[in-house]
Order: sequence, then C-alpha cells, then structure tokens
Amino acid sequence: MGGTSLCGSTLYTTASTCTLCAKKAYQLEVERIVFIEQYPDHAHQQTILSGSRQVRYEQFEGVSGNSFFRLYAPIMSEKDLVEYYY
Repeated sequence: MGGTSLCGSTLYTTASTCTLCAKKAYQLEVERIVFIEQYPDHAHQQTILSGSRQVRYEQFEGVSGNSFFRLYAPIMSEKDLVEYYY
C-alpha cells in the first residue's frame, strides 16, 4: 500500500489473517477484520490484540455461497495426488 493508511476500513478475507498479514493490517490501521474460516495460526492474539489500538476480529456468520466451497475444493482426490507425486 506504499504507507497509505486504511484508517477505519474493514478487511474481508476467506481465512483469518496469518502473522504477516495481521501485522500489515495493523500497520495500515485497519479497524475490523472479517473472515470465513479460522486459520490455524494465532496471529490475532499475538499481533492484533497485543497492540495499543483495538482491531475488531470477527468470524463471518451467514451465507457465503457455493463459490467459496468450489474455489477451495480439491481438484484431485488425496489418493490420486499420492499416485501422481510418488
């Protein structure tokens, strides 16, 4: 973002932020982060909640549509992937 502030903005993302993205969102003064799925990293505890400024961190509730599930659906079954790579 070239140092541009996004003060008061909302970041919508498919997964909760990783540590690097959480740091960048905090630096850019994002006020609220809304995500669909919880990422296994705990960046919001380490980065978002430890700062002096409060960032709201919310899991999306509602209908996300089939596009989300189609986008992240596996292309091949796990068995086929194992056969392909080994």
